[in-house]
Amino acid sequence: MDRADQLRMTPKIERLNYDMNIPTALAIVHEIGKRKGPDFRIDADNQFAYENIVKWCLGRSDAQSLNPENVKQRVAADLKKGIYLAGPTGSGKTWCLAVMRDFCSVLGLRVRIRGDMERLAWDTYHISSVRNFYLQDGNVRELCKTPVLCINDLGCEPDESVYMGNRGNPAKELIEYRGDQDDAITLFTSNLNLCDPKGRLLEKYGDRVVSRLYEMCNYYQIKGGDRRRPQKTQDHGSERNKA
Repeated sequence: MDRADQLRMTPKIERLNYDMNIPTALAIVHEIGKRKGPDFRIDADNQFAYENIVKWCLGRSDAQSLNPENVKQRVAADLKKGIYLAGPTGSGKTWCLAVMRDFCSVLGLRVRIRGDMERLAWDTYHISSVRNFYLQDGNVRELCKTPVLCINDLGCEPDESVYMGNRGNPAKELIEYRGDQDDAITLFTSNLNLCDPKGRLLEKYGDRVVSRLYEMCNYYQIKGGDRRRPQKTQDHGSERNKA
Protein backbone atom coordinates (compact mmCIF):
# COMPACT_ATOMS: atom_id res chain seq x y z
CA MET A 1 0.00 0.00 0.00
CA ASP A 2 1.51 3.33 -1.01
CA ARG A 3 1.53 6.53 1.06
CA ALA A 4 -1.48 8.02 -0.78
CA ASP A 5 -3.61 4.96 -0.05
CA GLN A 6 -2.54 5.00 3.58
CA LEU A 7 -3.58 8.63 3.93
CA ARG A 8 -6.97 7.95 2.36
CA MET A 9 -7.61 5.14 4.83
CA THR A 10 -6.35 7.07 7.87
CA PRO A 11 -9.07 8.81 9.90
CA LYS A 12 -8.81 12.55 9.25
CA ILE A 13 -9.34 13.43 12.92
CA GLU A 14 -8.90 10.93 15.71
CA ARG A 15 -9.56 12.11 19.25
CA LEU A 16 -7.69 10.44 22.10
CA ASN A 17 -9.54 9.60 25.30
CA TYR A 18 -7.72 10.74 28.42
CA ASP A 19 -8.65 8.91 31.61
CA MET A 20 -9.16 11.69 34.15
CA ASN A 21 -12.16 12.17 36.41
CA ILE A 22 -14.00 15.43 35.88
CA PRO A 23 -13.72 16.84 39.45
CA THR A 24 -9.93 16.51 39.22
CA ALA A 25 -9.90 18.11 35.76
CA LEU A 26 -12.08 21.01 36.93
CA ALA A 27 -9.80 21.50 39.93
CA ILE A 28 -6.89 21.94 37.51
CA VAL A 29 -8.96 24.37 35.44
CA HIS A 30 -9.81 26.29 38.60
CA GLU A 31 -6.14 26.51 39.60
CA ILE A 32 -5.17 27.72 36.12
CA GLY A 33 -7.93 30.33 36.27
CA LYS A 34 -6.80 31.50 39.72
CA ARG A 35 -3.29 32.01 38.42
CA LYS A 36 -4.65 34.15 35.60
CA GLY A 37 -6.86 36.14 37.98
CA PRO A 38 -7.36 35.57 41.72
CA ASP A 39 -11.13 36.20 41.52
CA PHE A 40 -11.70 33.38 39.04
CA ARG A 41 -14.42 30.88 39.85
CA ILE A 42 -16.95 28.82 37.93
CA ASP A 43 -20.53 29.61 38.90
CA ALA A 44 -23.61 27.42 38.53
CA ASP A 45 -24.78 29.20 35.36
CA ASN A 46 -21.53 28.35 33.56
CA GLN A 47 -20.86 24.93 35.06
CA PHE A 48 -22.29 23.17 32.00
CA ALA A 49 -20.02 25.04 29.58
CA TYR A 50 -16.85 24.56 31.59
CA GLU A 51 -17.52 20.93 32.47
CA ASN A 52 -18.36 19.88 28.94
CA ILE A 53 -15.57 21.82 27.26
CA VAL A 54 -13.25 20.01 29.69
CA LYS A 55 -14.81 16.73 28.56
CA TRP A 56 -14.33 17.76 24.94
CA CYS A 57 -10.66 18.51 25.64
CA LEU A 58 -10.23 15.10 27.27
CA GLY A 59 -11.90 13.32 24.35
CA ARG A 60 -14.71 11.96 26.51
CA SER A 61 -17.64 10.32 24.74
CA ASP A 62 -20.09 11.70 27.34
CA ALA A 63 -19.35 15.34 26.40
CA GLN A 64 -22.47 17.36 25.64
CA SER A 65 -23.21 20.65 23.91
CA LEU A 66 -26.24 22.88 23.38
CA ASN A 67 -28.69 22.73 20.51
CA PRO A 68 -28.25 26.19 18.92
CA GLU A 69 -31.92 26.21 17.90
CA ASN A 70 -33.07 25.42 21.44
CA VAL A 71 -30.41 26.06 24.07
CA LYS A 72 -32.48 24.31 26.74
CA GLN A 73 -31.83 21.07 24.87
CA ARG A 74 -28.52 19.32 25.46
CA VAL A 75 -27.13 17.08 22.75
CA ALA A 76 -24.13 14.78 22.38
CA ALA A 77 -20.99 16.71 21.45
CA ASP A 78 -19.06 15.71 18.35
CA LEU A 79 -15.43 15.40 19.43
CA LYS A 80 -14.20 15.89 15.87
CA LYS A 81 -15.85 19.29 15.70
CA GLY A 82 -14.60 22.52 17.21
CA ILE A 83 -16.36 24.94 19.56
CA TYR A 84 -18.51 28.04 19.11
CA LEU A 85 -18.68 29.87 22.44
CA ALA A 86 -21.18 32.72 22.58
CA GLY A 87 -21.94 35.26 25.26
CA PRO A 88 -22.41 38.97 25.98
CA THR A 89 -19.54 41.45 25.87
CA GLY A 90 -17.23 40.99 28.83
CA SER A 91 -18.87 37.77 30.02
CA GLY A 92 -15.69 35.69 29.97
CA LYS A 93 -15.67 33.84 26.63
CA THR A 94 -12.07 34.55 25.69
CA TRP A 95 -11.00 33.92 29.28
CA CYS A 96 -12.75 30.53 29.27
CA LEU A 97 -11.01 29.28 26.13
CA ALA A 98 -7.67 30.72 27.27
CA VAL A 99 -7.96 28.71 30.50
CA MET A 100 -8.94 25.61 28.52
CA ARG A 101 -6.00 26.08 26.15
CA ASP A 102 -3.65 26.19 29.15
CA PHE A 103 -5.40 23.12 30.56
CA CYS A 104 -4.62 21.24 27.33
CA SER A 105 -1.05 22.49 27.39
CA VAL A 106 -0.40 21.56 31.05
CA LEU A 107 -1.69 18.03 30.49
CA GLY A 108 0.00 17.68 27.11
CA LEU A 109 -3.26 16.73 25.38
CA ARG A 110 -2.96 15.67 21.76
CA VAL A 111 -5.18 14.98 18.77
CA ARG A 112 -4.27 12.80 15.78
CA ILE A 113 -4.89 14.56 12.45
CA ARG A 114 -4.23 12.59 9.26
CA GLY A 115 -2.13 10.20 11.29
CA ASP A 116 0.08 12.93 12.78
CA MET A 117 -0.03 13.82 16.47
CA GLU A 118 -0.83 17.49 16.98
CA ARG A 119 -1.07 19.45 20.20
CA LEU A 120 -4.62 20.29 21.18
CA ALA A 121 -3.50 23.55 22.86
CA TRP A 122 -4.68 25.77 20.02
CA ASP A 123 -3.18 28.85 18.41
CA THR A 124 -5.36 31.87 19.16
CA TYR A 125 -5.97 34.99 17.07
CA HIS A 126 -8.33 37.92 17.46
CA ILE A 127 -10.56 38.37 14.43
CA SER A 128 -8.73 41.64 13.67
CA SER A 129 -5.55 39.58 13.20
CA VAL A 130 -7.32 37.58 10.50
CA ARG A 131 -7.96 40.86 8.72
CA ASN A 132 -4.30 41.83 9.16
CA PHE A 133 -3.18 38.59 7.48
CA TYR A 134 -5.38 39.50 4.53
CA LEU A 135 -4.12 43.08 4.35
CA GLN A 136 -0.52 41.85 4.23
CA ASP A 137 -0.83 39.07 1.65
CA GLY A 138 -4.32 39.23 0.17
CA ASN A 139 -5.24 35.86 1.71
CA VAL A 140 -5.49 33.99 5.00
CA ARG A 141 -3.77 30.85 3.75
CA GLU A 142 -1.50 30.52 6.79
CA LEU A 143 -4.48 30.37 9.14
CA CYS A 144 -6.36 28.01 6.86
CA LYS A 145 -3.64 25.39 7.27
CA THR A 146 -3.34 25.55 11.08
CA PRO A 147 -4.52 22.16 12.48
CA VAL A 148 -6.22 23.55 15.62
CA LEU A 149 -7.17 27.23 15.56
CA CYS A 150 -9.12 29.60 17.80
CA ILE A 151 -10.60 32.90 16.58
CA ASN A 152 -11.83 35.39 19.16
CA ASP A 153 -14.60 37.98 18.77
CA LEU A 154 -16.03 36.70 15.50
CA GLY A 155 -18.49 39.25 14.17
CA CYS A 156 -16.85 42.47 15.37
CA GLU A 157 -14.65 42.92 12.29
CA PRO A 158 -15.44 45.18 9.28
CA ASP A 159 -17.51 43.54 6.55
CA GLU A 160 -14.83 44.07 3.92
CA SER A 161 -11.09 44.54 3.64
CA VAL A 162 -9.17 45.89 0.65
CA TYR A 163 -5.89 44.48 -0.66
CA MET A 164 -4.35 46.13 -3.75
CA GLY A 165 -7.78 47.32 -4.85
CA ASN A 166 -9.47 43.96 -4.34
CA ARG A 167 -12.25 43.74 -1.80
CA GLY A 168 -12.65 40.63 0.30
CA ASN A 169 -14.04 39.29 3.53
CA PRO A 170 -11.20 37.38 5.20
CA ALA A 171 -13.39 35.97 7.98
CA LYS A 172 -15.77 34.44 5.46
CA GLU A 173 -12.85 33.10 3.43
CA LEU A 174 -11.35 31.48 6.52
CA ILE A 175 -14.61 29.89 7.69
CA GLU A 176 -15.53 28.59 4.25
CA TYR A 177 -12.10 27.08 3.70
CA ARG A 178 -11.82 25.42 7.10
CA GLY A 179 -15.46 24.37 6.97
CA ASP A 180 -14.76 22.47 3.77
CA GLN A 181 -11.89 20.57 5.40
CA ASP A 182 -12.34 17.41 7.45
CA ASP A 183 -8.88 17.63 8.99
CA ALA A 184 -9.10 20.92 10.90
CA ILE A 185 -10.53 21.88 14.29
CA THR A 186 -11.70 25.47 14.77
CA LEU A 187 -12.87 27.27 17.90
CA PHE A 188 -14.65 30.62 17.98
CA THR A 189 -15.82 33.13 20.54
CA SER A 190 -18.48 35.64 19.60
CA ASN A 191 -21.00 38.08 21.02
CA LEU A 192 -23.47 36.67 18.49
CA ASN A 193 -25.43 33.51 19.22
CA LEU A 194 -25.16 30.88 16.52
CA CYS A 195 -28.93 31.01 16.13
CA ASP A 196 -29.29 34.75 16.62
CA PRO A 197 -32.97 35.76 16.89
CA LYS A 198 -32.12 39.13 15.34
CA GLY A 199 -30.41 37.45 12.40
CA ARG A 200 -27.19 39.44 12.83
CA LEU A 201 -24.87 36.52 12.15
CA LEU A 202 -26.82 35.54 9.06
CA GLU A 203 -26.89 39.15 7.85
CA LYS A 204 -23.14 39.58 8.32
CA TYR A 205 -21.92 36.31 6.80
CA GLY A 206 -24.75 34.84 4.78
CA ASP A 207 -26.37 31.42 4.87
CA ARG A 208 -23.37 29.52 3.46
CA VAL A 209 -21.00 30.62 6.24
CA VAL A 210 -23.53 30.19 9.04
CA SER A 211 -24.24 26.70 7.73
CA ARG A 212 -20.50 25.99 7.90
CA LEU A 213 -20.37 27.17 11.52
CA TYR A 214 -23.19 24.78 12.44
CA GLU A 215 -21.30 21.97 10.75
CA MET A 216 -17.90 22.86 12.26
CA CYS A 217 -18.74 23.50 15.88
CA ASN A 218 -20.26 22.31 19.11
CA TYR A 219 -22.25 25.17 20.62
CA TYR A 220 -21.86 26.60 24.14
CA GLN A 221 -22.83 29.78 25.93
CA ILE A 222 -21.19 31.77 28.71
CA LYS A 223 -23.68 33.70 30.82
CA GLY A 224 -23.20 36.84 32.85
CA GLY A 225 -22.78 40.59 32.56
CA ASP A 226 -19.74 42.64 31.64
CA ARG A 227 -17.12 41.58 34.17
CA ARG A 228 -14.76 44.32 33.11
CA ARG A 229 -17.01 46.82 34.87
CA PRO A 230 -17.29 47.21 38.65
CA GLN A 231 -20.42 45.49 39.96
CA LYS A 232 -22.11 45.81 43.32
CA THR A 233 -22.90 42.10 43.46
CA GLN A 234 -20.57 39.58 41.86
CA ASP A 235 -22.21 36.24 41.14
CA HIS A 236 -20.52 35.26 37.92
CA GLY A 237 -17.78 32.82 36.92
CA SER A 238 -14.95 35.31 37.37
CA GLU A 239 -15.13 38.96 38.33
CA ARG A 240 -12.02 39.75 36.33
CA ASN A 241 -12.67 37.53 33.34
CA LYS A 242 -11.95 39.03 29.98
CA ALA A 243 -14.12 38.18 26.99
